[in-house]
Amino acid sequence: MTAGSQRAALDAIHSARPIIARLSMARDSEDLAADLIEAWTATETGLRSLIGGSSLTGQMLIRELRQRHFLSLDQANALAEFHAARERAARVDYKPTEGDVNASREAFVKLEAGLMGEPSAGEFMKAAKDNPNDPMPHVYLARMAREAGNMNTANTEAVTAVRLGPANGVALRELASVSFAQQNYDASRRFYIRAVQADSSDKLSQGFLGCSLVRLGRVDEGMRWITRAGPGAWSGCAAQPGAQPGMQAVPPAGALPPAAGTQYPR
Repeated sequence: MTAGSQRAALDAIHSARPIIARLSMARDSEDLAADLIEAWTATETGLRSLIGGSSLTGQMLIRELRQRHFLSLDQANALAEFHAARERAARVDYKPTEGDVNASREAFVKLEAGLMGEPSAGEFMKAAKDNPNDPMPHVYLARMAREAGNMNTANTEAVTAVRLGPANGVALRELASVSFAQQNYDASRRFYIRAVQADSSDKLSQGFLGCSLVRLGRVDEGMRWITRAGPGAWSGCAAQPGAQPGMQAVPPAGALPPAAGTQYPR
């Protein structure tokens, strides 16, 4: 597994996080089934990335990754259960169960933890050194520092990522997320705007742009962006001052882009 394939896999896996987060038996069964399918699709994209892209799917893909020792036995078994839940959800007469939801969450957590584990920081630091013009290693180093509460390092790495990739939506979003976590909502607003302009399908940036505007007292404007983004990790942040952005690297599939002629807040 190369550092590049691991980064690509993490991007895809992180895109599934808000979908996994909203899995709930309180949701309509059709919506829940659709979420299970969408979450698996994003996860499967990440799994393919681990081997540089592949036409394999489902159990065959899991088996190939296990044979290459890219997955532990525990991860492979959990992913097999996740895939089985996805297959059941695709049946029009099937109503997902709490067991399906739990299987999906467990597999996601185990896979993400494995990819973000011990090799990650060392490989990303090496990648940053080997590829000094690539912003992505710095994006991941910033994210890991932010998750650990080391905001000085997170800010330094995120600023470096944006300097190297001023039009890179992922880098811009990470710097915005660091600013949001630091409660610097005007800075987060500015960088979320740039992130959305770089990638108009980025639901996380749309949602937390709305949250930033709400924190700045621009409630109506902020709620329009939150509504545009749809349900996600940002949904409750307007009512919860301590909420922080999720850790996604790329937006989930099916995000709604801003309508033509959208006026970005200043």
